[in-house]
Amino acid sequence: MITPADSLKMSPPIRVLEFKYLGPIDGRGSQVRITDRRFSRSVLIPYDYDYNSAGEQAWAHLAGEGWPLAAMCQELNLIVVAWDGSPHMLGGES
Repeated sequence: MITPADSLKMSPPIRVLEFKYLGPIDGRGSQVRITDRRFSRSVLIPYDYDYNSAGEQAWAHLAGEGWPLAAMCQELNLIVVAWDGSPHMLGGES
């Protein structure tokens, strides 16, 4: 069985990012928030109705930023990233 400590030694290590649809508030249009809990950082992007879901838009945004995406779970609002430890768009550092 793999322990949490063992999983940190695996190559490549993984990261899990959360995404959430935020409806319009106070004249601000709908947005998607992508959160990296490891670094307590998030990014807001305007919701684009050309996408079918917040997850699909979050995936497209991250892919456009060069993130090495591995999997997505729409039901839990999670995106799994094969992370190489480098700094990333949400402002964290390894």
